[in-house]
Amino acid sequence: MLTQNKKIILLLLLISLVSVELLSTAWISDDAAIILRVIENFIHGYGPNFNVGERVQAYTHPLWFLFLSFVALFINNIFIVTLIVSILMSLFTLIFLIIKIARIFG
Repeated sequence: MLTQNKKIILLLLLISLVSVELLSTAWISDDAAIILRVIENFIHGYGPNFNVGERVQAYTHPLWFLFLSFVALFINNIFIVTLIVSILMSLFTLIFLIIKIARIFG
């Protein structure tokens, strides 16, 4: 049976390994670049659209759009915002799943 300290060390090791993997493989797809332009237009007052003056919704995930827009108000570089938020969300999901699995298997 693992002691509490060994469990914490294993958890930190797993999170560290996943963090390194996420950082080394981080990239932004063309679909993400589309929403980044929409976010830039939105936070600069042109509305949530790809081309200024057109009224076409260019994103398919309103909650992610609003969340990134909110964070982008405080950090000027939208590419860095997207990578940081995506990596943090992935790590929080990993921690949540590890805690749930640990409770199931005791």
